[in-house]
Amino acid sequence: MDIKPIRDLRRDETPRSVVVLAETDTYGVCVIKYADKHLLQNERHALEKMGKTAYVPHLFRATDTMIVMEFIHYDVVTDPGEFMQHYDTLIMMLGVAGLRHGNLTKYSVLVRDNTPILIDWAASRADGDPRPDKRPEGDAYWLRETMKQLAGIE
Repeated sequence: MDIKPIRDLRRDETPRSVVVLAETDTYGVCVIKYADKHLLQNERHALEKMGKTAYVPHLFRATDTMIVMEFIHYDVVTDPGEFMQHYDTLIMMLGVAGLRHGNLTKYSVLVRDNTPILIDWAASRADGDPRPDKRPEGDAYWLRETMKQLAGIE
């Protein structure tokens, strides 16, 4: 696969991973995340478990040290009511998949066609995993608060 980097997508200077927007001969414009295999293991597992839903980017390819996934062109919420209607379904889908995202913020919830798209699954856990989530209030609370923020609802 030929890769032509377009830009670095990291939000901070954390050396744990490298995330780039790239153009490839195989997948077109996509997001490529490079990291230690232990960091990518959670992300890969979550994307595979949630892959049949409309709430995560499509996973094109994964290796021990690289994930290639769909690039989500970020939209803004144009219909807050329609956007918020996804909340219950998304929480249910997380439960069906047996996952906790663990770090839901405005940076890990993107918007496409008034639909929330969850990214950055590195902190995710399987239900029943005794390790604490990064955000202890839990996914139900943080997803609701983040979606309200993105929808402009106080």
